[in-house]
Amino acid sequence: MAQALNHTAKFSADDYLSGVSPIQLSVSRSARREYFKDSALHLKICDSVNLQIDRMLESFHVGACNGSRFDARNLSDFIAFYFFSEILFLALTEVGSVSTSESVFTVAPADRGAVVELHRKWFANYWESISSAASIAYVDYLPKGADRGREFSEAIKLLGQMFRDKIFSIPAKDMPLKLRQLESMSWMTRLSELIALCMWCQLKNDMRYTPYSLLHRCGISRDHVSILKKLIDRYPQPDKVFAFSSQGVRITNPTLTTQVRAVLNGLVNELSEKQLNTYLGDFFENEYLSEYFSGEDMKSRYRVHAGVLAHEVNDDTLKPDVDLIIEDMQRSWYYFVQVKYHKIGGKAYLLGDLEHILSDKLRKGIRQITDAKLAMESGALKSVLVSRGLTDASTENSTFMLVHNIPNFDFCVLPHGVVSYEWNTLRNLFRDGEVKYGHTRQENKVWRNEAPLPIEYPDAVINLLLKNSPVSTVGGAKSLFESDNMETSVAVGEKMVRARGLGL
Repeated sequence: MAQALNHTAKFSADDYLSGVSPIQLSVSRSARREYFKDSALHLKICDSVNLQIDRMLESFHVGACNGSRFDARNLSDFIAFYFFSEILFLALTEVGSVSTSESVFTVAPADRGAVVELHRKWFANYWESISSAASIAYVDYLPKGADRGREFSEAIKLLGQMFRDKIFSIPAKDMPLKLRQLESMSWMTRLSELIALCMWCQLKNDMRYTPYSLLHRCGISRDHVSILKKLIDRYPQPDKVFAFSSQGVRITNPTLTTQVRAVLNGLVNELSEKQLNTYLGDFFENEYLSEYFSGEDMKSRYRVHAGVLAHEVNDDTLKPDVDLIIEDMQRSWYYFVQVKYHKIGGKAYLLGDLEHILSDKLRKGIRQITDAKLAMESGALKSVLVSRGLTDASTENSTFMLVHNIPNFDFCVLPHGVVSYEWNTLRNLFRDGEVKYGHTRQENKVWRNEAPLPIEYPDAVINLLLKNSPVSTVGGAKSLFESDNMETSVAVGEKMVRARGLGL
């Protein structure tokens, strides 16, 4: 098994469509013509196969992947098994319903609600990939040959701050002293600058590795590299975001967010700085979000009010916790927000979602904001809202929201109508979906929706972004939901298991 996996490389979309895959694919006749025109769906299929390969590499602790092509016949049984496990997971969680015939098991979305949930998931994954690509575009602002200038290291620091904000949700600003004094935070900044430097070398200068001379110039020593290499050598292949050689360091995995956060977590565990979780959470929950709305471009529209604690509510059966209340003065709308910060990102596949749901932090946050909504509906919040001067806040103009830094739960609708957004997404939605696009060879453009977005209804937001946002139009996102017509078939013994419309 390990020997077979050791000689695998990732599928390309062309590999899949040329018949390399052991998984059978079909689409409805009405969708077939558009399917072969839209590269976005090709990539989704390709990513689905690569996902299964990543899971195998991780499960079997395969340390290296090499080779430019591979023979799928050596892996068909294993890939089929992992496809089957994903189908089974959807069936057991009742997202999918099962129908049977003599030799075929068919799993399809259980109902219209399941279809809507899947659409949210597909769009959230797409939006995260687009966001990551936009982060990579930062390096386009630093021209080739910039390393000959005296300000090069400062430019890398600025790029590093942008990556730190995207990957770790820690902004490019002064942090509290207790955070700045931690070695873990030094590593967070160092990793972000290393990413910026490696990307600049590889994307703008066509360099295979970032040489040690440039690393040293930007404050990254050989000792730092040795510590990173020792840690990453122990990681499964999907998490090996950096590669090391005598020539220097390079980035090997373009999907950075989850992997780099896993690297930081490993460094923090070795440093034994357990207070980092508390400090980061306090900063994100109590300072970063509220201060974001105090900026000159935001405070004319939004006002932030103090949150609500359980002892302030006249109902002993509920334990609500609202970190802050955001008032949209333009829409006369209130957002009751519970904030949770996770140092570690989630895995791409559905089991990663389950791991986060079962974690105490996220589950506790869902329960706290749900209790706040129930308290509003029962009238138990009325007195505390009056004391805050929010006499017009009601169930008709209020949204209860979980805000976090986990891409897995972006654009979600949780039980009792609580909505869930990842912070990188939400802050742009509060700016009417603002998107900056373009590059150094043309003037940058800014797009905003012509009217405020209905953030309280993620499905409506998705629909508006699909129709209007230039990111969706250029990126081919409108073909995402063509997966409703996609069917995958997996042979399990003498039976055939078909997944229809599940995006697998």
